[in-house]
Amino acid sequence: MSWNIGAVLGILLGGVITTFIGYRYIFFINVPIGAVAVALGLRYVINNNKSNDKIDLPGMALLGIAIALIAYSGISYASIGFNYFNLALFTIGVAATIGFALVDRRVKMPTINVSMFKNKVFKNSLFASLFQGLGFMGVTFLLIMYLQGVRGFSPLDASLVLFPGYIVSGVLAPYMGRYSDKYGARLIATAGIAFMIAGVLFYIFFLGVASPVYYVIIGTIITGFGGAMFWPSNSSAVMANVAGELRGAASGTLRLFSSLGLIGSFIIAFVAAASAVPRYLAFEIFAGTSKVIGGVGKVFVSGMHVAFIALMIMLAIAGIFSFVRGKENRQGRHG
Repeated sequence: MSWNIGAVLGILLGGVITTFIGYRYIFFINVPIGAVAVALGLRYVINNNKSNDKIDLPGMALLGIAIALIAYSGISYASIGFNYFNLALFTIGVAATIGFALVDRRVKMPTINVSMFKNKVFKNSLFASLFQGLGFMGVTFLLIMYLQGVRGFSPLDASLVLFPGYIVSGVLAPYMGRYSDKYGARLIATAGIAFMIAGVLFYIFFLGVASPVYYVIIGTIITGFGGAMFWPSNSSAVMANVAGELRGAASGTLRLFSSLGLIGSFIIAFVAAASAVPRYLAFEIFAGTSKVIGGVGKVFVSGMHVAFIALMIMLAIAGIFSFVRGKENRQGRHG
């Protein structure tokens, strides 16, 4: 629920800033929000750790470097195509990943505790989260480009069109989480993925250059309903299937896999969009400074549909991992 409220406010605030001030200023919003989050964390987050084990700072640093370099290499490829610079970034990122794995094997309190992956439910739930991220974020990204570039909406108006889906997801998420605590995550989370796939299929079959805008709203409600089913139930499956002392590590690992999925989904979507229109134009569309209304708009919509198919395949893989996650251990969940 909190994630969806944050997403709604982020999209809406981003639309306001981009429309009335300029897209570059949306990055500054992280500064005051981050300061408030740090202050709240220092005040309200309680440290229950009685252990004297040291934090794995070298492992955290190597993992951060690896993710940053690999992600930037992918974004660079999506932006300007292949070159030796992004190849070098990717290679160094892979080397940092290997270094991270070697360091993490030697410390008492590793950043990613591989022993957690022995649990089938935990492992499959993480991969479900990864592929769900790969298949979902790109859909939102392409819809924003469609609304601004093809339909001529301002960034603010485009954000308002996406608003209903996040509202539905935020309102329903606590109820779905309660059901997953009671009945288990497998069927609820998998059904949520099915709703997301149905929403993407709706876009593929019905969203064209001149389609009614309320089609986008219908699709966001369908995918929002699916998100409300998947996110809380999948997260609870992860947390319910690790020992109490590992729940912090489990939560962090889940966020890591989700973030990797979001980055990958953005790259998939942008490469697909840039294959339909020039890369510079794709950037301008997303920033709300250019449009492709007319014949080029039809080409963009065709490329968008191809991207939706690729993203839907990622969601289908997420659904498979969700369905085969295994029998959950829910003992003590309400204790």
